[in-house]
Amino acid sequence: MQAALYRAKHLGVLSQEHYTQAMRRLSAAGWRTREPIEIGPPERPRLLARVIATLPQAGTSLGQIAEAFGMPEGRLARMLALPEDHQDARANVVDIRAAIS
Repeated sequence: MQAALYRAKHLGVLSQEHYTQAMRRLSAAGWRTREPIEIGPPERPRLLARVIATLPQAGTSLGQIAEAFGMPEGRLARMLALPEDHQDARANVVDIRAAIS
């Protein structure tokens, strides 16, 4: 709820006064430290994992995409909710054309 209120204030939907009032209500209810409902574990997108697995076939890698976004590969992997032991699949691919010539 705090994030939604902050975003509404940032977008100008909520005035500073209304934002402060809402945050005070959250504090009074004890919801600034623990919100009233558990939202459960974070989602793990399945389709996205399959897309990441096909990057080598497309001639790119997660590292190259991270570089294009100007961020470390590990951060991008965390944003995409990839497993901790995720390694760039391309690192294990041998280019047969280069090995033959």
